[in-house]
Amino acid sequence: MAENEDFNIEKHLRGLADKYCEGMPEDEKAKLLDRITGNEGNKKYSVFENRSENDPLHIVSDKGQKVYELSELSDFPTAEQLNEMEAEGKLLPNKKYVADNNKGWFEKIKQARHNKKFRQHQEREKRVEGIIKKLAGNDSKISKDLAKILDENETDLVIRIRNWKRPNASVAFQKSEGETKNKVVLMVSDKLFQGKNQKALVGFLAHEMSHVLDFGQRPDSAKTQYMDGAETFADIAGTQLAVNAGLDSRGFGKYMGDDYRKTKIEYNYTASGTFREETINTAYDSMVKVRDNEKTKDAKSQEGTDKKKERKDGLKIMELQGRDSQSTDRTASRPNQQTHLQGITLSNYRRTSDGR
Repeated sequence: MAENEDFNIEKHLRGLADKYCEGMPEDEKAKLLDRITGNEGNKKYSVFENRSENDPLHIVSDKGQKVYELSELSDFPTAEQLNEMEAEGKLLPNKKYVADNNKGWFEKIKQARHNKKFRQHQEREKRVEGIIKKLAGNDSKISKDLAKILDENETDLVIRIRNWKRPNASVAFQKSEGETKNKVVLMVSDKLFQGKNQKALVGFLAHEMSHVLDFGQRPDSAKTQYMDGAETFADIAGTQLAVNAGLDSRGFGKYMGDDYRKTKIEYNYTASGTFREETINTAYDSMVKVRDNEKTKDAKSQEGTDKKKERKDGLKIMELQGRDSQSTDRTASRPNQQTHLQGITLSNYRRTSDGR
C-alpha cells in the first residue's frame, strides 16, 4: 500500500467496505458507503473546535474530512502505552491474591471469590476466542482477510475479560515494526456475558475485529490516523463478518440504539446509537438477502445436477432394458430352431456366448 502522503483514510475505508459488501446491489451498497463519510456517520470531532490549522493534529484529507490521531482517544492506546500497560501487568489476566493461611476469614473469602472470578474469566476468554474463529473461518473475502491478519505467525492476539461497569469491548492494535509481530489486545466487559446483554456479544466482537481489518491493512505511516467514519465502517464490516459466519450482530445495534434512547449521550468519536442501529439493520437485511440468494442459486444448481444425473441414469436403465428386450426377442423369434449339439441347444449357446 502507498505511504502516508498518498494514503487517504476516507478512500481506504470506503474501498474496504466496497470490497466486503459482496454481491450487494450497487444502490444499496452506495447508501451504506455514504454512511461512512456522511455528516452523521463521520462527525466533526470536538478536538478541532479550538484548534488552528497550524496545529500538527489538524490533518485534513483532500476532500476536507477531518482526520485525527489515536492519541486523542484514551480508548486507543499508542504502541508506547501498550508496552507500559504490559510492563505494569494491566494486560495480563486478573491476578490471584497471594494465599496466606495466617490471614483471617474475610481475606480468605475475598481470595476464594477472586479465584472463582478468575476461572470464570478464563472460560469466557475461550468463548470469545471461539466466536472469533467463526468470524474468521469461512471462504468470504472479509473472513479470509481477517484470518490472514490474525494468523499466529503474523499477530499475537491477547483476549482479556474486564470487570467494567458497562457492556463494552475495546481493541488496541499495534502494527508490527521490523521483524516483530502485530499485537492485538481485545478487552471485553464481563457484563456482555450476563442476561440480555449476551445478545450483543457477537456484534461487539465483530465490530472490534473490523477495526483489526482496518488497521491491519494500512501502511505503517498511517497506523495512528483516525476518523469518526471508522466506527461506521466497523459496524458495516462487522455485520458482514457475522452474516458470513451464520451469526447475528443485530443485538449490538439494538443495544446501541436502546442506550442512546435511554441516556441521550452522544460520543465525540462516533455516530449516535440510533444511527448505528439503523446502519447495522440496513446492512444485515441487504447481506442476508445476498446470502439467501446465493443459497438459492446453489440449491437450484444442485437440483439441476441431480436432474441431469437422474436423466442419465434413466437413459442407462432404458438402454439396458432395451438390450435385454432385444435378447429376448431374438430367442423368441426362433422357438423351434433348437438344434441339439452335444447336449446343448443352439439358442442357449448364443445367449451364453455374448454374455447374456
